[in-house]
Amino acid sequence: MMIKTIGNQRLTARLLHSVRNDRRKESIHTLLLTPIIAFLIMMTMGIVSHADAAQSTYNFQRSSGTSYGGITTNWSESCSTDPSDDAYKRTTMTTSALACTDIRTSYTNNSPQDFMILIKSTSYGSAYDVTGVDTKWQIEERDIINTTVRFELGYVTGGSFTSFGYGETTVNNASVYRTVDLSSVSGTAPSGSYLALKLSKSSGNGEIRVYLGTDADGTGNDSGKLTVDETPSIPDAPVLYDTGGSEQLSFNNIKQNTVTPRFRASATHSSTFDRFQIEMNTQADFGGTAYTQTFSGTYSSATQYNLLANSLSPSLPTTDGVTYYVRARASSDGGSNYSDWSSGTWSFTYNSSSEDPMWFQTTDEQFDT
Repeated sequence: MMIKTIGNQRLTARLLHSVRNDRRKESIHTLLLTPIIAFLIMMTMGIVSHADAAQSTYNFQRSSGTSYGGITTNWSESCSTDPSDDAYKRTTMTTSALACTDIRTSYTNNSPQDFMILIKSTSYGSAYDVTGVDTKWQIEERDIINTTVRFELGYVTGGSFTSFGYGETTVNNASVYRTVDLSSVSGTAPSGSYLALKLSKSSGNGEIRVYLGTDADGTGNDSGKLTVDETPSIPDAPVLYDTGGSEQLSFNNIKQNTVTPRFRASATHSSTFDRFQIEMNTQADFGGTAYTQTFSGTYSSATQYNLLANSLSPSLPTTDGVTYYVRARASSDGGSNYSDWSSGTWSFTYNSSSEDPMWFQTTDEQFDT
């Protein structure tokens, strides 16, 4: 009987759909304009969920005896005292510039050798996508030998530096102010890590002297600066699934006697993330009455999870035959920034009678799936 009932429902729905074709053709312009208008409204209301990139500039600072990401700083010298030559200097960078004229460090050992690392003084509270802009330095080569200095952007965690990539500049027997392009360098810094910039001699054996501060070597140049774009790393838009697991799912186009539907979803991210959000709405363009629930936890990338919507706000009504449209999104920073919503049309129809769940299509939008 169930197979026959579902078959009759499908036939009836298809016939209704055919009858509506003329009406749908007449309103094609309206249908085409609707998503455009909806998008413009969302933009005006600030609902679009992409996180905005923030450009930040960090500056060399002196620091000694403090651990950042497992690396302890060792720049104890004052503005008028130079560090020992050939020491691997570990210090910090902040948004405040250092008003120094004479501070510098020198490195004479053969290439390739690391000679300095700057570590941002605060860690990331969640995963961040980082794209380099540039870094500015007053550099001198003192031996008339072409020597290349590498500026490597990355992050520090667990006592180790992880590189996103680098830019380079070559100097020869002169004190020069160089802006090194880092715009092709990018990566994701995990939660709890520290942004870092590492300097090394990548080729050439000349003595390299690096001047630092807002009046580097008395030139008036501001040296030891790093500019980057930083954006909270958000997951990709989630995917909803019809099948999976051992529990009854609210699959697409289901008609079901429950006000606590169970949906199955996954999202892809560079690391773990901590939020799913489900919205059920009385309109396919999500402009009607919304019923939402946020799910908190530690979710792994590309792993499917069952999400039981048992705390929807407001609660789902028990009105027979009402169709709700469903979408999901995800966040990795506690909901401050969300991914795009899941794509496609996904529907759930409430059934007041205690029948088994069934496939059900009756609205125009459901036939667009």
